[in-house]
Amino acid sequence: VADSKALIRMDQLSSTAGELQFHTESGGTLTERLRITSTGEIKQYGFTGTSDTSADDLVLGNTTDGVNRGITIWSHSSQNGSLVFADNDSNFRGAVQYIHNASAERMRLLVAGDERLVITSGGEVNIGGNYTQTTAPLSVTTNANDYGIRLQTGSNVVCEILNNDTAGNS
Repeated sequence: VADSKALIRMDQLSSTAGELQFHTESGGTLTERLRITSTGEIKQYGFTGTSDTSADDLVLGNTTDGVNRGITIWSHSSQNGSLVFADNDSNFRGAVQYIHNASAERMRLLVAGDERLVITSGGEVNIGGNYTQTTAPLSVTTNANDYGIRLQTGSNVVCEILNNDTAGNS
């Protein structure tokens, strides 16, 4: 379907055969805005570059100089906004999630389905544990006999801080 404002095209003859292309008018010129490739990849803004084949199912933006690009996830002020990673065994293996909660807004990173890192609205960072356990600027929670913090230069350990031993000693 085409008119002076938009065009949807399926190319069957050229090197882009089998692709579905969506064009809209900009300044009197039809410009490609979205493409669905013959392999099911979705590319926006007429993407013409080469993306990594391990991450090309959805490609957004382009390399036009002077134009910032991004993705916005809108959610209700009492709901969560998430970018979720799944596999064939689970629909929630990992996530980057923003928790909208007037009393405790926070950004969290989930790995293997569990919360691993939290940044609170006050700037506190918690790694490995329940963020409500502390109001320290940086909190690292581990199991007994695990190092809470290890500083290294190359493979040389410079400093290790043991959280506690099996007897609970710090």
